[in-house]
Amino acid sequence: FRSIDPLTSPSRYFPNLPAILTNTTPTWEVLPSVARSMAFRCTVRDNHAGGGGVAIDQVKFNAAAQAGPFIVTYPNSSATVWNIGEYQTITWDVANTDKSPVNCKTVNIWLSLNNGLVNQIQLAAGVPNTGKYCIKVPENLSNNARVRIEAADNIFFDISNAGFKIQAATQPDYSICTDVFAAQACAPSSYAVEIATAATAGYSDPVTLEASGLPAGVTATFSANPVTPGSASTLNLEFSDAAPEGAFDLTVTATSNGNTKTSVLTFTLVQNNFDGLALQTPVDGAQSVDIGPWLYWNGVLDADQYEIEVATSPDFAAANILATKTNLTVDSFKVPVLLNEGQVCYWRVRPKNACGAGAWTDPFVFVTKVQNCASVSATDLPKNITSNGTPTIESKITVSGAGALLSDVNVKKISGNHAFFSDLEIRLISPAGTDVLLFKNKCAGYSGNFNIGFDESAAGSFSCPPPQNGATAKPTELLSAMNGQNSSGVWTLRIKDNNIGSGGQITGFELDFCSSVALNPPFLVNNNTLQVVPGANAGIGEDLLKTDDGNNTADQLRYTLLTVPKFGDLRIAGNVLPVGAQFTQADLNSGLLRYYEYGVNNGTDQFKFAVTDGEGGLVSGTFSIQPFPLATQSPAGSMDFDLAPNPANESVRLFVGQALDTDSRVQIFNTSGQLLRRWTLAAGTTSIRLDVASLPAGVYAVSVDNEKARGVRKMVVRR
Repeated sequence: FRSIDPLTSPSRYFPNLPAILTNTTPTWEVLPSVARSMAFRCTVRDNHAGGGGVAIDQVKFNAAAQAGPFIVTYPNSSATVWNIGEYQTITWDVANTDKSPVNCKTVNIWLSLNNGLVNQIQLAAGVPNTGKYCIKVPENLSNNARVRIEAADNIFFDISNAGFKIQAATQPDYSICTDVFAAQACAPSSYAVEIATAATAGYSDPVTLEASGLPAGVTATFSANPVTPGSASTLNLEFSDAAPEGAFDLTVTATSNGNTKTSVLTFTLVQNNFDGLALQTPVDGAQSVDIGPWLYWNGVLDADQYEIEVATSPDFAAANILATKTNLTVDSFKVPVLLNEGQVCYWRVRPKNACGAGAWTDPFVFVTKVQNCASVSATDLPKNITSNGTPTIESKITVSGAGALLSDVNVKKISGNHAFFSDLEIRLISPAGTDVLLFKNKCAGYSGNFNIGFDESAAGSFSCPPPQNGATAKPTELLSAMNGQNSSGVWTLRIKDNNIGSGGQITGFELDFCSSVALNPPFLVNNNTLQVVPGANAGIGEDLLKTDDGNNTADQLRYTLLTVPKFGDLRIAGNVLPVGAQFTQADLNSGLLRYYEYGVNNGTDQFKFAVTDGEGGLVSGTFSIQPFPLATQSPAGSMDFDLAPNPANESVRLFVGQALDTDSRVQIFNTSGQLLRRWTLAAGTTSIRLDVASLPAGVYAVSVDNEKARGVRKMVVRR
């Protein structure tokens, strides 16, 4: 039985056995199993004369028909010969053990020099369970070597079927090794694979590398080619938007003095371009939004799922979240809670696929409607529903006067009784003739009283038996079809009994009419561009940014930051303002808001804001910042690079998309524009490690520039 090793101490599988027992003889007992579970019990008897003892431990595990057998496929023959110091690729049949329900993601690889009796040398630990791994043969001679591959987080393993030979190299030769054999790549992006070489018996001829099997839209370059045996080269793969999704095999071929070696890498390519994702409705800055709104965005082809957050602040802190949903497969979301009237809300979406989650969209802001509502009851009830025939009866409510344009219509109450409730079909008809079906053919088998309201923003659908306490349900058709109509005129509740032989009575009919309050929303008076010298700071006053409102004062007009600048900071009284921070028009009028540029002169900066008046009024906008040029010439292009991890603690690694052909300057600035650190990213390299251990916690700017291009990124240091 492969899953229990008879040559291993029982404590490997039964860790609860007493350690003091010595000179022990284990007895294995297979206990009755249930379904696919297997249980083993180990009984250990102490044979010490005059003082014997017994200990028992049990282990139980599940056997999965969906996986296995997990077996070593190379080395697996007595004819195999390994040379000390060369690279060898060990292979095994994963046999679905990497998938559910086994889910073994990593394995350990051991080498035994005595036919598997003892695993003396660990060749690798915690390597991906992909079926291939490259190792360098250790300096251990053996005629009976075997390889054992075991699950790093489970109990199953396999050993080579036969012992093989490890010897000192007798002929000069070289070998190659790739650090991965299977990987997922995300386009558009790059992927780096190290190709290592090893020389045995003094081999020194240069090795030329070639990559083949590349689909369209994928290019390959080597950091060094040819390479001297014993050194390595980095294979850089660039995946463009044009690369097709799916799996492909890339063959790395090494040639030296007519001697060829190959290694095959399998890539699964996932297109990962989310650039087209954008929020749609409610539009940014929308007013009078329904208190139970639907949110819409445009789906993008490369997204498999979406995540959405709705909050009371654009910082989207956990305490401010109103609603959230993950793993959405559609491009819309119904807020599952009823929002307050005049509530300011922020929402954002991010896409997801097999490559992970994309960036959150910049948030949109909206404010819910503020309404005047009134209830009106019918005065022509009760009315009987005869059991003779299939009668239709009507109850009418007349609204006199000029009326109001409706923003919401709800049926507050329909009450009565009926011998067979499912016979009823009830509709509401507006003075303009709009006919909305409230329900039909509901709750078969029920007879009795009912008292129910209808609101399409209700949390639940029509339930059975029908409510008798005035609880609301969603109507079959949308009452919002009547929005925008005038409330004045005759409103009709039409009740039809669709079957002969049952009767009842309508005892109550009541409507809720709501109309939006006429607001004096805030409006932008000034939204002018700020110009600032790089490395300096400047105030943002009412001459640059000003909002007015017919019935609110400057200290009642409140700005909220939806985004913050990328190349500088906004501050009030020296304090940096984060996303979600607020200030008033009075603060702007007093010159309290200032922008501090990082000193990198990277181009136009901006921040998004929303202004509210506390009465359901809202306006949003984007404020632009333009640095004054400091030189007559500037780099010709922008440089794209990434920082990881970010936020950082001890160090951060800077990655460029492809190797640069000239040396580049890397600099770190604080928020006052002071230069703190400087490095050189050498030509031909793609990354550099930046030591930030001595920097205090805070926000910094990292810039990379040469005579051709410049780029800047914000970096956060945390302690």
